Amino acid sequence: MTNVFFVTNRRADNPTTPHSFNGEFAVEGPAWLRFGLAEVGSGVSTLSVAPEHTDTYGAGSQAVFNVLRRKMDKHTRDTIIFIHGYNTTFEEALASGAALKSQLGKMMGGVNVVVFSWPSDGKAIPGMSYMSDRDDAEMSAQALFRAISKLRDMLHSTIKEGIACKQRIHIVAHSMGNWVLENAIQTMMKKYQYQIPRLFDTALLMAADVDSDALGLPEKLGPLTYFAGRVGVWFDPTDIALIFSDVTKLNPDRLGQEGASHPQYLHSRIEQINIKGVGKRSALRHDYYKTNKVVLYDMWQVMEGSEPNAILGREYSERSRCFYLNDREIEDVSEIPDRGSR
Repeated sequence: MTNVFFVTNRRADNPTTPHSFNGEFAVEGPAWLRFGLAEVGSGVSTLSVAPEHTDTYGAGSQAVFNVLRRKMDKHTRDTIIFIHGYNTTFEEALASGAALKSQLGKMMGGVNVVVFSWPSDGKAIPGMSYMSDRDDAEMSAQALFRAISKLRDMLHSTIKEGIACKQRIHIVAHSMGNWVLENAIQTMMKKYQYQIPRLFDTALLMAADVDSDALGLPEKLGPLTYFAGRVGVWFDPTDIALIFSDVTKLNPDRLGQEGASHPQYLHSRIEQINIKGVGKRSALRHDYYKTNKVVLYDMWQVMEGSEPNAILGREYSERSRCFYLNDREIEDVSEIPDRGSR
């Protein structure tokens, strides 16, 4: 069993004792949050949700994040905030978070994962569910901002109490989860303006379903470099899901398929990684962030703070201004360090 924390603005099946959350917003509105802890195996075995009424006073989030804080302190574990993508049920979001924790935890010696689950329909209805999810993702920006703010408040309270939490905070956004993040970043900018706090050690954008110019524009994802010390962009020109998004939805080129449209103007904190040369991915070539060990190793090295040019399996192209990732240098992926979990 794998334990993952979760924060969601989905509607509970039972407000008092939820057993699951569906594809609609909470009755109270898109910014309403529920906090909890789930045990994930072949399915969700146990769901512990903080009582709803307590979050009026901040106690719901405080109770859950206090558990997280103790884990970060006791086990010296980093924490990953994970934002899932389009067409994902609540249970699937938890399963993806658990997979990420299991895979990266082996390399990192254990890691905490907090899943932010927004009301993606979880239905593959051509055209309809994509646009519905995109609208819901945009409307979830305030909820993600609130969740991040509560986590930040928790970390700041440890400093006031004289308990310095030295572990790192990372954010991983997949597919349309990057659209949620982009809109949350704009909400944060309105809140903080230019007195901007460093919220994340690293931000990892996986198969991002946002415009390819997003990181270069202040009205899109450009301000992310204020909030994160290092930003990684993993993209794949053969990502069928993003090709579908690009062609059938009349979207501009996607960041997760083409990379940044003007890489020469990117902030120095941003690095791009083209993973086309890495094999053994799903048919859609879209979920590599949790399934491909070479990609996971690359993500881990970014989180660890390794120099971009020193990461095994990378080759830099001055012409494309990005790294090309391959598995030639890693002949046997079983040799990738496995530090176990603790």
